[in-house]
Amino acid sequence: MQIQMNYFAQFRQAAGVSTSELVLEDQATVLQAISLAADRHGNAFRELILSESDQFQPCVILLVNGIPPSDGIKTILKDGDSVSLFTALAGG
Repeated sequence: MQIQMNYFAQFRQAAGVSTSELVLEDQATVLQAISLAADRHGNAFRELILSESDQFQPCVILLVNGIPPSDGIKTILKDGDSVSLFTALAGG
């Protein structure tokens, strides 16, 4: 199956692109998609999203098809899905 990854803010800068297409096995999870994207885009990208133990960083905002997924990174993706990654922002 094929999905689209969309990168915003720091993720876009680290990846060097705003979107990428990934080909995954059927029944792949969001975590598997993110791991593949991290393999493609390098260590700086990986460190923004995943901890040393490959756990999802808490500062990452994740949307699947524009909606926060109820199962988070364990969400099973479908062909044509869109996964968007944002950084949590703080300001005043």
